[in-house]
Amino acid sequence: RCLSDWSSDVCSSDLVDRACCYPQYLLLIAILSVTTAVAQQPVDKPQTPSLRYERELSLPDQWSEIPRTNGQYTVYYGDDHSSAPRILVLDREGNREEFPLTLDQAARVNLYGIAVSLGGEIAVVGSAYTGDLKGATFVARIDSAHKTQTITRTWPYCPMVVTFAPDGTIWTIGLLKDEKNTKVITEHILRHFDRDGKIMKSTALYVRDHGATTNLTELRASRDRIGWLTGPDYIEFSLSGDQLGRYDGPDRASAGDIEGMALNEDNLVVTCVQRDSKVTLYWLDRSSRSWRTLNLPKDHRS
Repeated sequence: RCLSDWSSDVCSSDLVDRACCYPQYLLLIAILSVTTAVAQQPVDKPQTPSLRYERELSLPDQWSEIPRTNGQYTVYYGDDHSSAPRILVLDREGNREEFPLTLDQAARVNLYGIAVSLGGEIAVVGSAYTGDLKGATFVARIDSAHKTQTITRTWPYCPMVVTFAPDGTIWTIGLLKDEKNTKVITEHILRHFDRDGKIMKSTALYVRDHGATTNLTELRASRDRIGWLTGPDYIEFSLSGDQLGRYDGPDRASAGDIEGMALNEDNLVVTCVQRDSKVTLYWLDRSSRSWRTLNLPKDHRS
């Protein structure tokens, strides 16, 4: 799905994750705040977290992936493989804005992932094709007013998941293909982009689930780290890209079992696993290197 020779490397044109995650079939997303008994708990000595029900958001019956939220904004997209896929943004008050993502000379745009910063900027990764079937992969950065976008051409790197770091830089994980688009050279490439779209770091990762970057993996950021959940593995990196820790995933889950993940500012990790129509929430206890079950609040309505 990734072709080459489309646009320059970087061009400009005019134009969550504190919240918990929920299965794709739900039409109402209940946003939950992950809280701890004592703020700023050391990550290796956590207290059992609790969930607090906040509110529900009414969303359309269909969307292309689980909406992403950071407690301030919720974003998602309708990937209809058109020349201008729609992006929808909801704020905490329920105000809704919808706008198209358009790229110069692109006849078809495919979106793979989306993220939103606390300031309201949006990052989108995907691929685009011209009418004569030339194409490329890209990272799009959209300002908080949703009026200006910066497009970074990434081919032959194909970013598949994306998140914002607190400093406003963008982290992605994807795969590297050959220039002729005939084969995958390297799976699981971690790539870091600055505010201008320039590459700050690029490194290959090892995970146990082959092809995980093309499935429902989850990439999130906190104040001091990046977390990536593939199913079999949960890996954390510093904001400079150095690995901080690697843990087994929850309950022998595969990438397809993971329905979402949250990483809050105190580095509490919560994930949602769906298997055989059963949905279970887990949180990571780093001190025991294990995932513990987490109960929904009593006032939760699903």
